[in-house]
Amino acid sequence: MSGVLVTGATGFIGGHIVRELLHAGHEVIGVSRYPLRPETRHLLGRDVDRLRLEVLPGDDVDGIRRICERHRPDAVVHVDAVVDVAGLRTAPMRALESNVLPTLRLLEAARDTGARSVVYLSSIAVLPGIRTEPIPVHHPTVTATEGPGGGFYGASKAAAEVFALEYVTSFGMDVRIVRPSAVYGFGMQWPIGLKPLVEGGVDGIEVDLGTARLPSRDFTHVADVAGVVARLLEHPPTAQRVFYAATGGALVSEEELIATVRRQLPELRVRFAPASDADSAAACVESAYRGVLDVSALRDELGYTLRFPDLHDGIAEYIAAYRAFRGA
Repeated sequence: MSGVLVTGATGFIGGHIVRELLHAGHEVIGVSRYPLRPETRHLLGRDVDRLRLEVLPGDDVDGIRRICERHRPDAVVHVDAVVDVAGLRTAPMRALESNVLPTLRLLEAARDTGARSVVYLSSIAVLPGIRTEPIPVHHPTVTATEGPGGGFYGASKAAAEVFALEYVTSFGMDVRIVRPSAVYGFGMQWPIGLKPLVEGGVDGIEVDLGTARLPSRDFTHVADVAGVVARLLEHPPTAQRVFYAATGGALVSEEELIATVRRQLPELRVRFAPASDADSAAACVESAYRGVLDVSALRDELGYTLRFPDLHDGIAEYIAAYRAFRGA
């Protein structure tokens, strides 16, 4: 396949997906609200000149249609989103305008310009409090008593999922949904504990983790998110529409995370401030939708083998990539 349009192409996950697709021989049209970051430029290396980047201001609501009409991509990968979970918790309209309406506009533009397939990057934040483990992809996102556990961010991703799946039913579009969990790796922007630990440890500075306690997570290397997306674009013979991008392993606590980084960066220095009641409450809310995820479909449906199932190996790759970036 050629002609894949990737939104959020200059960001963390988007940049890795762009690299994966370029390495696979695809023509990639990148769309972003921002120009290339130094990390993304470094990540792409010599392939950066193969990326056809369209910088689209966030307030240009008709821009994505113009871009789709100009390039008429065979496939679309929708990564761009506002991922400010805490900021969106009390901002439902911002969540709607940032994450739901742009997805709907993109789906319409993709349908009208003949895109064969769409891959939508969602989140495990669409899950409410978990009912069973390992958590299947058909676990409800809405129950009789609660909705998505990720606040209005989770609600916006869940709403976009519903619209995306209806494009399958109503228009016959090939739409796939990927729900990543705690994505990490070189170029990451949202800290979730790992960024300051790895990059601060490499830079030799004391890492201040503040007051917020990090809930246990299934940390997923960004290369595996990109790999799952690329595999989905190969049109594997599966009827399944929703996939977790995660290791499916036991959740890793903050203490285990620090110990794993410190084994590779022995000079790592970390300090904490006592957690406030508000921080503890926020961590409890986020922990409600985290658990062991059923990722058997990656193997059974997609034939995909995780590149970094072990956190130690994934962190080693992150450290090496960040050191190469710092030395470039």
